[in-house]
Amino acid sequence: MHLHAVSVFNGLSFVVAVFAAWTALDLFQQVRSHQGGARLAWLATAAAAMGGGIWSMHFIAMLGFDPGSPVRYDLALTVVSFLLATAGSSLAFLIAAGRADTRRMILAGLVMGAGICAMHYVGMAALRTSAALSYAPGLVAVSAAVALLASIAALFAVNQDRSRLWRLTAALVLGLAVAGMHHVAMAALTVTPVQIAVPLDAPGAPPLMLAAAVAGVTVLILFLALAVAMVDQRDKLIAIIDAGGVGYWELALPGQDLWLSGRARKYLGLPRREPLAAR
Repeated sequence: MHLHAVSVFNGLSFVVAVFAAWTALDLFQQVRSHQGGARLAWLATAAAAMGGGIWSMHFIAMLGFDPGSPVRYDLALTVVSFLLATAGSSLAFLIAAGRADTRRMILAGLVMGAGICAMHYVGMAALRTSAALSYAPGLVAVSAAVALLASIAALFAVNQDRSRLWRLTAALVLGLAVAGMHHVAMAALTVTPVQIAVPLDAPGAPPLMLAAAVAGVTVLILFLALAVAMVDQRDKLIAIIDAGGVGYWELALPGQDLWLSGRARKYLGLPRREPLAAR
């Protein structure tokens, strides 16, 4: 495959990893400020964003991998790789969402890094091609160390401060954990051609189709996650306005349906439940 195309796939995969980390860490802040069912809902959303980003990053980067023969991916193992990434992210965020202390952050980072590693190697096990894959143990250990140490550093960074600068720093570090682990692991890989060819119509998903599907699902997850975060910010703003004794109104377009808060109706002397029209 042309070197320029490989660079494009690698660059795109890194952007996806950082965007997923930014979104997941932003949602993680919501986990820490909620309790009960709402806390679990935010945790699931953050884990889906992070796990989906890790998963998508891997298969986008794999578009630049050319073993010299047709490639397919086993669907069952591909799904397992997604579940491992999501489960690792979920458990890591759950651990980190408790009382912030050094031991807890290290444990959460180890779990996050382990999820990244498990996703990668199970995803590689799903690959079906006319070549035998083997790994250099030393570089495998380095790839794991990259994922573990960078994940710990990212969770420490996001716990230092809630400003956008610290979250961006944490997202870049976590994105580097995902991308760095992947590329070190790929450097550990040795591809040995074998005589048995994989037919073009062999069972499994071709890489381009799988990467497009994964990227589409991940983008959808991330945009949904951002939309949910915006809704939560709106609810907080309304709560602040209401606590200040201020009435407010909302106009829904294009139907021009007008809604007044209970306090605004009280100030205007209007019945609490009578419908209003903007026209």
